[in-house]
Amino acid sequence: MRKVRSFRRLFIQERMPADPDLNCLYFVHMAIVLFDNQYRRGLLPFTYTRAVASLRSGIFSNKERWAKITGMPVFICTEKYLQPLYPEFEEGVHTWIDAAVVADTALIDTVLSLEPGNAIADEKGLIAGCIDISLRNFDRTNTLQKFVSIKDHAPVKRWEHPWQLVQWNDAMIRFDIDLQTKGMQFAAIPGSVNTIQPAQIFIEEGAKLSFCTLNAENGPIYIAKHAEIMEGSVIRGPFVLGENSVVKMNSRIYGATSLGPSCMAGGEIKNTVMMGFSNMLPRSGKHFSMPYEFGVAYTGAPRINVRLSGTACTAEGCFDAATNKEMQQSLDQENAKLNKSLSSFPVYPIVSLGLAYRF
Repeated sequence: MRKVRSFRRLFIQERMPADPDLNCLYFVHMAIVLFDNQYRRGLLPFTYTRAVASLRSGIFSNKERWAKITGMPVFICTEKYLQPLYPEFEEGVHTWIDAAVVADTALIDTVLSLEPGNAIADEKGLIAGCIDISLRNFDRTNTLQKFVSIKDHAPVKRWEHPWQLVQWNDAMIRFDIDLQTKGMQFAAIPGSVNTIQPAQIFIEEGAKLSFCTLNAENGPIYIAKHAEIMEGSVIRGPFVLGENSVVKMNSRIYGATSLGPSCMAGGEIKNTVMMGFSNMLPRSGKHFSMPYEFGVAYTGAPRINVRLSGTACTAEGCFDAATNKEMQQSLDQENAKLNKSLSSFPVYPIVSLGLAYRF
């Protein structure tokens, strides 16, 4: 195997030894391929219209995140009916990664140090592997069969249910902002904007903000280019506003919230992820399309806690409802029964429907 020195990845470049005579073994892989496996069904309804790698949490989708981390081209392997939506890629030695895996620093180093023919897997299957295989021959239902060496790895975090996109959004915003802001220059905060912890507020050039309040005391705030926050809005971090998105006047937004590109938000929002625009215009050349979005806001399961007070009277006489053990015990049982039923509903659905026309 040929030893090569690779300076194409920021994290590898940072870890290269100061002495140029020292040899480091990094294998040049042509690209990263993020594949969907059988667990993608757990992320419905989002994955009806997109691959798992296109789901957003934090600033980025997983496709965007791996591209940002590595500086490598990133491609997608998904269901047959969705595959035409994504670019084709040449055959060669690629790193194939489960699209649902949540990346962390240690895992990134391990994945991109894999030699051709080698893979790492946990109890749920292939995490990542390096192999020369075509899209046509890669079996998403039996991902381990083509690898020469498979090493056991500790279980990794994966997005397996829709609510995890918002449940873990706080951590993903912080991870992505650290990734995005390294070496980047940002615009000055406008004088009309009231800020708390301004060092944790990052505004790209071209964003428009006026007479609003940004509070980054509990987490960072990131405003992308050409985004707008209108007057009177109050925002608490961690928070991300994507490119060309708008927060309407007098909105109240709490962390951890991510609004993807080309979104519009208003009112009161908490712990929400908006994916961003879909493919508004059909690739087939037709003029009309009806884009739609499914989303969820993670609110946690609602809880009922009813308590009685006052005086209750029966044929046997009157008694204090608050101190009557039999009545309170019956009420507690009913509360527990209702809360158990409500525990299956930790998210609030969001649905949008649009109409687009190609001129």
